[in-house]
Amino acid sequence: MNPPKCDDLDYIHFLIAAQKVFTCTEAAR
Repeated sequence: MNPPKCDDLDYIHFLIAAQKVFTCTEAAR
């Protein structure tokens, strides 16, 4: 079963979203 290409984008978007959340958390300090 070949993984769909969108999984790669979902992973990248997840990393970007996690980075933004981390940045916002740091900025809130």
